[in-house]
Amino acid sequence: MTQTTSKYSEEVIEACRHVPLHYIVGNARVNRVVKIQCPFHAENTPSCCLFPNGGRYTGGFKCHGCPAKGNSVDFLVKLGATFDEAVEELSKYI
Repeated sequence: MTQTTSKYSEEVIEACRHVPLHYIVGNARVNRVVKIQCPFHAENTPSCCLFPNGGRYTGGFKCHGCPAKGNSVDFLVKLGATFDEAVEELSKYI
């Protein structure tokens, strides 16, 4: 785990890392892996998997078309949010 200077406690940050990304992307399929078109590279068919609660990748994502992967905070940071903005957005769901 990387050390990040943030105004949020480690407990809040850790909880945010496990928020399922379907809350952010608006997909209603809560208990299944959801495939979306990867926002990190151009593609015609969905290859980015969003993982639900429970299991090995809780709240995470992995693209099978590019090397993008990580947790919910990583996803928002890769989209251009700052670390604190990502935690603030995800903290609404914990």
